[in-house]
Amino acid sequence: MRTPLLRLFTIVLIIGVLSGCGPRDSEAERSSESPDLVDARKYLPNAPPGSLIHMPLTGAVAQFYEGNGRLPANFDELVKAGFIKAVPQPPAGMRFFLDPTSMQVLVLPR
Repeated sequence: MRTPLLRLFTIVLIIGVLSGCGPRDSEAERSSESPDLVDARKYLPNAPPGSLIHMPLTGAVAQFYEGNGRLPANFDELVKAGFIKAVPQPPAGMRFFLDPTSMQVLVLPR
C-alpha cells in the first residue's frame, strides 16, 4: 500500500514543479513591475502595440464622467475635482493619452 501512495506523491510533486516552469506571460511581468498598468491590447484590440492602460487614472476619468457628464479637459482637472491627489508620472519614455472613444487612459511611447 505504501508504493501507490509514494507514486501518487511523486506524480503530484512533479506536476507541481513543472507547472511553475516555462516562459512568463508579458502581462504578468508588467503587472509585477506596476500593478497599475495592464496590456491595452487585451481590452482594446486596435490599441498600438506596447501600449498599456493606467487603471487608477482610467477609474478616476470614469468617476469624473459619471459626475460631470463629460471627460476632463486634462489630468489636472481630476486633481482639482478631488478624484486623485496628484497626476502620477508616466514610466520613463512614455506619456499618458486619454482615448475619448474608450475613455481609457493609455500609456504610450513618446
